[in-house]
Amino acid sequence: MVAPPLADLVPSTSAPCPAGYECLQDANFGVDAPTSPFKIDLVTETMNSDSADAYKTAMNHWQEIIVGDLESVSTLGMANDGCSNPFPEVIDDTHICGKDKEIDGKGKILGSASAMYERVTDGTVIAGNMEFDTADVQAMIDAGTWESVIIHEMGHILGETDCRVIY
Repeated sequence: MVAPPLADLVPSTSAPCPAGYECLQDANFGVDAPTSPFKIDLVTETMNSDSADAYKTAMNHWQEIIVGDLESVSTLGMANDGCSNPFPEVIDDTHICGKDKEIDGKGKILGSASAMYERVTDGTVIAGNMEFDTADVQAMIDAGTWESVIIHEMGHILGETDCRVIY
C-alpha cells in the first residue's frame, strides 16, 4: 500500500475557535476513504501559530509508518471530545484533538494524551485527545523539542506504549 500524500492543515470552519487560539484541521478532515491507507483526522487549538507545523509533521509521520486501513466509524451518539471543532460524521481511521491548555504551570507536566473511544472489535483508538501546557509550549519550540513531544504523545493515542525511539 502506498503512503498517503502529506496532509496540510487548514483553518477550521465548523465551529468558532476560542478567543486567542488558532484552530486548524487537516485538509482531508472528515473524508471517508474506506480503501485508503491509514488516516488521521486532526484538529488543533493552539495559542502559538509556530506550533502548527509540528502537529502536521507528527500526523504525517504516523500516517507514513502505519499501514493498512481501519474500519470507519459513525460518530452518531458520541459525546463531544472537548475540541471546538465537532467530530466529522464518520471517522476514518482515527480522530485526534490536540490543544494548548493551562495544566500546572511552567516546567511540570508538559502534556498528556488519552484515548476517548476505542473499537470494540480490536481495541484500536477511534478518537483521542492531546493537551499541552500553555506555560511550556514556547519553551519546547525554542528548545527544538516540540515536534518530538507531539509525535510522542500522538504515538500514545495510536497505541505505542514505548515511544522513546520516534524516528
